[in-house]
Amino acid sequence: MTGVLPILTDGHKLTAEQQHATYENSDIAVYWQQSFKIIDDLLAQAITEYQEGKFDAASQSVQQAHYLGFKNSEMEMSVRGNRSAQQAATINQQFTALIDLTRKPDQLTEVAYRVTGLLQTIEDTLPGLPTTREQQQVTADQPVSGQPSDSNTNSDGQANADWTAVSGK
Repeated sequence: MTGVLPILTDGHKLTAEQQHATYENSDIAVYWQQSFKIIDDLLAQAITEYQEGKFDAASQSVQQAHYLGFKNSEMEMSVRGNRSAQQAATINQQFTALIDLTRKPDQLTEVAYRVTGLLQTIEDTLPGLPTTREQQQVTADQPVSGQPSDSNTNSDGQANADWTAVSGK
């Protein structure tokens, strides 16, 4: 009882102990791994802010994770088009519920539980999920489309233009 009493009176700080398998999974496009990292980092930031009593900041961090990592990365579009509209809607609903929950005090356990659930839902969706654009990197050794290769770059780092192709001559 003496070991539990300080935790009951002072609270308990949650810390992540294991990285997600997403980062080592070769079935997940590098672009989606990067988007997942944005979501993961911003949700971790939200939990820290929540623990510090910064509820509005925590809610904003969740909203940023939603938009930067899921919507603006086009992950939502790919999930909707390649998995199901229901799966995309479920992830959106989880983000929305978490945005609302992080505005309320005394919900740390529920916030942590929902963050874990949301990350797991996204992680389960990503293997084999196609990217939406050619320039989105799929494998670690694939150059990003639209980026100049070393053989097609000047010493100043600018891409060499093939002016004959442009001028049609």
